[in-house]
Amino acid sequence: MSGSQLKKLKNGKILIYTVEGDIHDVGKNIVNIVFQSNGFEIIDLGRNVNAHKVIDAAQAYDVDMIISFALMTTTLPRQRELIDVLEEKGIRNKYNVIIGGAAASYQWAAKIEADGYAGSISEGIVMTMNLIKEKVEAV
Repeated sequence: MSGSQLKKLKNGKILIYTVEGDIHDVGKNIVNIVFQSNGFEIIDLGRNVNAHKVIDAAQAYDVDMIISFALMTTTLPRQRELIDVLEEKGIRNKYNVIIGGAAASYQWAAKIEADGYAGSISEGIVMTMNLIKEKVEAV
């Protein structure tokens, strides 16, 4: 997909946050700025945020996607917790979930059944646009 094709797509509303127990947010803040400059509406919950607060905010703001950051290996399980709580509430299919952060990986995303992992901001933008496009076309 070319850059001009990406600009024609409907950009969505994205909730981003750093998982509970993790106070690192420089990468998340950079992603926030770059995604906003690419036409996404961003709801940034900050750092050290638990899964229940994320889900409450996702529902309140009616977001298309959730991007979860974990920068420490000890906080990776919090990304899985988000997926688990979404499933428990029966709303997992309502939200695309992408994971990111230094501790995350493609393998981790597959293991926790996230919708994707972005190893770079540009990869994240393309993945996000593609997932949102798929969601819009499915409706």
